[in-house]
Amino acid sequence: MGAISVLPRDIHQKPVIIISKYNEILYANELAKTMLVERNDEEYRLSALQEFEFTAFICQVRTQHYAVTHFSINNEIHLVEGFYDPYQETVTVFLNLHKWDKPIVTQKTIDSLDVGVIAYTNDGVIVNANAKIKRLLSKRTDQIILQNIKDFKKYIFYNEIEWKQLNKQLREQGKGSIIVKKNTDEELFFKLKIQYNSEQALYYMSIVEYTECMQLRCQLQEQHLLKEIGLMSASVAHEIRNPLTILKGFSDLLKNTAMPEQLPYFHIMDKEFHRLDVILTDLLYLSRPKPQMPKVIDLGEVVKEVIELMAIEASQQNILLQLEVAEEQPFMMKGSVVRLKQVLMNLVKNALEAMEEGKITISLQQEKSWIQLAIQDEGVGMSEEICQSIFEPFFTTKEKGTGLGLSLVKKMIEECNGSIEVESCPNIGTTFYIVFPGIEVANPI
Repeated sequence: MGAISVLPRDIHQKPVIIISKYNEILYANELAKTMLVERNDEEYRLSALQEFEFTAFICQVRTQHYAVTHFSINNEIHLVEGFYDPYQETVTVFLNLHKWDKPIVTQKTIDSLDVGVIAYTNDGVIVNANAKIKRLLSKRTDQIILQNIKDFKKYIFYNEIEWKQLNKQLREQGKGSIIVKKNTDEELFFKLKIQYNSEQALYYMSIVEYTECMQLRCQLQEQHLLKEIGLMSASVAHEIRNPLTILKGFSDLLKNTAMPEQLPYFHIMDKEFHRLDVILTDLLYLSRPKPQMPKVIDLGEVVKEVIELMAIEASQQNILLQLEVAEEQPFMMKGSVVRLKQVLMNLVKNALEAMEEGKITISLQQEKSWIQLAIQDEGVGMSEEICQSIFEPFFTTKEKGTGLGLSLVKKMIEECNGSIEVESCPNIGTTFYIVFPGIEVANPI
């Protein structure tokens, strides 16, 4: 083996091992044999250092030509140095006999962390990774080791400008962070934090799942946007209502002196004035709903009243409107009768508009502390894409629709601490499922 000028002077006073380019032990002096190396079948083999972290250290030495680390040997922490000879492609490893009195993070400790950890060199070669990487990136550690950090980037989506800013932070401050997305169809986000360790000449990257934080951030942004839209909508609604009231007043005055053949036109105007007023009222409610004191009510009685109100309109279309209840019992809950009637009438009207004939079934059932109300029709149905958007304000598939009806329904249900979901199939029908928290009623003595 050729001499290397940077080798320690006290080379013979330290345990030394020489590793071939195939990671085999070519030589071990007596001190190394005593501490680390066992002889078996005329071959040397590692005992205490035959671990993944030692292999990673050797890779680091080959990349940097010199590296230093710390290992636990016989329950003691020792300083370990490695020198690379590019001519003979060997690595010489020296173990200092003195114990290392500084804190040391072992591979076992890194693997126990609940965050992913990757260590890479100045040249970008990944020399270590912990067990969490497999769960985060669906890649084993042996698939990551010896890859370049540039190859690692193919597993993620990132903003190129933000990545350049990250590299600038690393050059100037030695640390930085970035939020990235996993390169899959799933909406999985990670936060990468990178810090440079000058003693080991390594970059350490921690990978933390950030999906929930991103979802919360999007929700906050959406809430802020909805708040701004609500304030704007309320302002616009007030501004429109004032001239609308004036127009309605002049229309009434003109109607008193109108010719008989002109009266149908005034009826149409009155109808459209009323429609505009309803739209503005709905818009104001969505933007700034007036709080109502919830009362204990029987949802079953509210449903029966709505069926009585809508039965005539349904029969005119040859549609049967019926109630199905597993057993006669009170369905007690807290809410507003007025708003629940609005909810049910809106959903029944939508069902009537989606049908030419058939049956609309409203069913009620109680499961433990929950009341489930279902409204099922036999109409044209909806695609999955439409189902995902129907509760959004201003979304509509009707030519003259405002897109406020179902968003109002959802808001009123949520005011009663309930939730609504929809299932639909084109040309078969649609079912709305509404769930409210129920109230237990004591049996009379």
